[in-house]
Amino acid sequence: MKIEQKYGLKSRYDRLREAGYLTAEELGRLLGIAPRSVAEFRKRGQLKAARFNDRPEYLYEPPAKRRAEAYV
Repeated sequence: MKIEQKYGLKSRYDRLREAGYLTAEELGRLLGIAPRSVAEFRKRGQLKAARFNDRPEYLYEPPAKRRAEAYV
């Protein structure tokens, strides 16, 4: 049994989502770019992201509106 289930804790994914973090697809739609481009911006350090599991999967911090315009 996972610790989360045993103690009724929320997963890291759920906590990040509640904090407003977005998937690459959601952020891509917001910025008008492909999800692959979102990942490239993360790799370059232009987007903040949090890894939420032991795979290379991330959720992205939504940029401020004025910053979002710089990516498009």
